[in-house]
Amino acid sequence: MARMVTAVLRYRDATGMALRVKVHQNDSSWVGTGWLPVPTSGAVQVQMEWVRSSGPGAQDGILAVYIDGMLADTVVGIDNDAAGNVDFVRIGVTGGAEATTTGSHYFDEYLSLR
Repeated sequence: MARMVTAVLRYRDATGMALRVKVHQNDSSWVGTGWLPVPTSGAVQVQMEWVRSSGPGAQDGILAVYIDGMLADTVVGIDNDAAGNVDFVRIGVTGGAEATTTGSHYFDEYLSLR
């Protein structure tokens, strides 16, 4: 599988900024959070914690998302022991932007832990 964890940040005029994070399961299906509101003024800190399932059939994988230090959503019972590791990260506009999309986003800091 190419992507273990996917985070999508979107902006809609009516609802503002929102973040959704998904992870792959062993059967190639996705499971993840709903759309989480993200503040649109000032710097925002986003933390994603992904824990692979402990073994075959355990279904105890975890995905937790924090926004500005507060737990925004947790997904438990993930079956992802055979799904692989997070081997790389892409940051920025990685696809799906319309030709008329304008604006800027900034990443001041990135930290990855194992």
